[in-house]
Amino acid sequence: MTRRVKRPWYTALWVIWIALFGAIEGAALVDKRKGDTLTEHVRKWFSIGKKSKGWRARRFVLLSFLAWLVAHFLSSDSEGNSAF
Repeated sequence: MTRRVKRPWYTALWVIWIALFGAIEGAALVDKRKGDTLTEHVRKWFSIGKKSKGWRARRFVLLSFLAWLVAHFLSSDSEGNSAF
């Protein structure tokens, strides 16, 4: 088994990314205009609620990604190694 090198800056970058997401989403929620939250963007990008051109392919991509993400999170062992 190879020894994993710890890189604490990855953790710092993920924390920064989450904080930025929180700031952007928080500002969008306070703004109250349509089309600024992540949910509204996902609905637009993946044709949720309407059937524009290519809606089946876009929804398939979204559902495939979400299925993979859930499986990825739930299939890790105690050392963080994923089956996916």
